[in-house]
Amino acid sequence: MLTTYDVEQPIVELEVPKETSGSLIKVCGVLRDNAACGLYRIKQPLTLLNEHEDFDVAIGGMDFVEFGEKNDLFELLRECDVSIIPRAATEATLDLISALKGLDRNKKIIVDYDDNIFDVNPMSPHYRDFGLEEVTAEVDGEKIKVWENGKGLFDIERNKLKVESVEKILRLTDAITVTTEELAEVYRKYNDCVYVLPNTVDLSIWNPVRIVKDGTTRLTWHGGSSHYHDLYEVKPVLENITKNHSGVKLEICGHEFKGIFKNMKDSQYQFHEWVPTEVHPYKQALLNSDIALLPLKDDLFNRGKSPIKWVEYSSLKIPCVAKNIPPYSEVIEHGETGYLYNDVFECSNYLEKLIENPSLRESIGNKAYNYVAEHYNAKDNVSLWAETIKKITRK
Repeated sequence: MLTTYDVEQPIVELEVPKETSGSLIKVCGVLRDNAACGLYRIKQPLTLLNEHEDFDVAIGGMDFVEFGEKNDLFELLRECDVSIIPRAATEATLDLISALKGLDRNKKIIVDYDDNIFDVNPMSPHYRDFGLEEVTAEVDGEKIKVWENGKGLFDIERNKLKVESVEKILRLTDAITVTTEELAEVYRKYNDCVYVLPNTVDLSIWNPVRIVKDGTTRLTWHGGSSHYHDLYEVKPVLENITKNHSGVKLEICGHEFKGIFKNMKDSQYQFHEWVPTEVHPYKQALLNSDIALLPLKDDLFNRGKSPIKWVEYSSLKIPCVAKNIPPYSEVIEHGETGYLYNDVFECSNYLEKLIENPSLRESIGNKAYNYVAEHYNAKDNVSLWAETIKKITRK
């Protein structure tokens, strides 16, 4: 059966009867949130895995600041053969894993990372350019100030303690799963059992539909606050594009950096609030995007990212202009399934080319979609998750 516990209310259950014979591998995934990590690393793959005849899957909400005999998640995990915990990085998580291992050394613990946890983006002075006087971030469930009045307030000592917890977790766990080979190299320094399970999309949900055709060319960027420095690199490109093309409209979804867009006409810029990842396909369709921009600053953190944004846009047949570094340089065939730029001048040229040529946009969008359908379809990829978990249980 598939048992799902809500993130905030872990006692809510949805049960789907499952007819099978033989011994099942009981797997529990811990759902951190309703953002991309929760969907792509837990909810989507494990829901599909539950359709596999060899697995019985449960998904529990991450609420174990104080765990023990009466904690629903802890009780759920102790009943499972395999527990999958994403972005394990806190002392509470370390205590949880230690407690589970203390109950039964044969229970398998998998920790999953979709980022380089050792290279978290530092708070940059670029925030001053975004017109923000104060910036807060959520750390271990607590909102803390990280930037105020031009001064960084990031707690270095707290981060050091977090790193120490991560290192202990990595050595204690049975296996580590990651999204890219670049990340695998990072985590193999602490544990030999590292497996690459790429982020994929459910193409039955990501449906390439055009809502409106009104003569406007919509250029889209979406991302969270950790991508401020990526977007800042292409600030002059966006200003020139909107200045030179009155029919181009910039659509920003996620985190708004007002300082970047202050010189743009209101008619050429629109901000959309962030939405849960599960409804992201529908939100992107409503944005009616023609072109997507995927800037990335070349640093260790970004080189460990997965190409999921390109995968999402390509599943909607939206052509992309992306920075020529991993992860995008490893999946995009330049000029065929997207464009890869090395500097802001190339970025501007490729955007101009797509803006002026609708048939080129359609051609690249179709080729990108075909590549994603062949290599990044979640329903095809679930077999890799099944094989990996079986391999770990046999160790």
